Amino acid sequence: MMFACSTLLPSDLIHFNEFEKLILDDFHKFLVSYPNFFTSLPVVSKTSIHFSALKAGAKIIKKLSEPEPFNNLKFCINSNVPPNTPFFPASYHEQSDKETFSIAIEMADEVVSIFSDAKNLQEAKQNLSNRFLEIYDLIVNICEKFAQKYGIEFSGIDFSPAPFPELKRSVGKAIEELGIEYFGANGSMLGAALLTNAIPKHKEKVLGFSGLMQPVFEDYTIAKRLSENKFNLDSLLLYSTMCGTGLDCVPLPGDVSERELFYILLDIVTLSIKLSKPITARLMPIPGKKAGDDVNFDFEYFAPTKVIEFRRLSNPAKNDLFNRDENTFNFHI
Repeated sequence: MMFACSTLLPSDLIHFNEFEKLILDDFHKFLVSYPNFFTSLPVVSKTSIHFSALKAGAKIIKKLSEPEPFNNLKFCINSNVPPNTPFFPASYHEQSDKETFSIAIEMADEVVSIFSDAKNLQEAKQNLSNRFLEIYDLIVNICEKFAQKYGIEFSGIDFSPAPFPELKRSVGKAIEELGIEYFGANGSMLGAALLTNAIPKHKEKVLGFSGLMQPVFEDYTIAKRLSENKFNLDSLLLYSTMCGTGLDCVPLPGDVSERELFYILLDIVTLSIKLSKPITARLMPIPGKKAGDDVNFDFEYFAPTKVIEFRRLSNPAKNDLFNRDENTFNFHI
């Protein structure tokens, strides 16, 4: 059995200080000691970025990567992810009077099938939207009866079509079926937007990310296209404006620094705030590997791929944001 919770609640970030930083300094040891435990670190409260928490997150990612980079599968940076989102490692539950449960549908295979059969883009979007609505009615009906029978609360459904490392369950493959030459080519944004827009977000019981998921290791086609040098980290950042989870299961060079991780995370949480959407970053530095090197874990949920290219940083300037003492930045003040 797997467990997930947040290191702290987003509302607690205003109290983040030296005590929390000291605890998080050794948090990687806790994650390594408990292989079935997953967790996330919130770094945004409403419209404020908390730089101290962001730096702590970069440090945890770096420490978790050595000597076993697989440990970063269990940790992510959380930006505006609501409670009761059913996908690990971002899942957490706020205290309430009732036990609650949520559902993740993980229907990437249906998306591939629907997009493959569609004659044009409009038909693809309409057919997927109709299927989502059918599934919504079916699941809500079952779950509401279950919740009433056992006196618990049904929070809702995350409609993100989570992929799997096989072709028939690949979201990257689904996007290519729309007429895009390859995932990563210009035009891929349309596929990301079409898929996400088909999700019935106006429905009361739709929650969580409910958008495109682009986990590099976990998607057969996305992993393959990275191996073919068809996209880079900036491509995934661009698609994160349209998708649900942001940067997920991304293999980075082993020598990536905490400072470089900080700035990658800063980009993704800024998107979250400005677009008012939940986003996570699950980054996986691979020790001894550089951009372009092959990566292949002996894990059934991961496809082989390569370490991703990203823009490296040089020596920090005197006023480098990573080294300054600023604790927070609020976009609305």
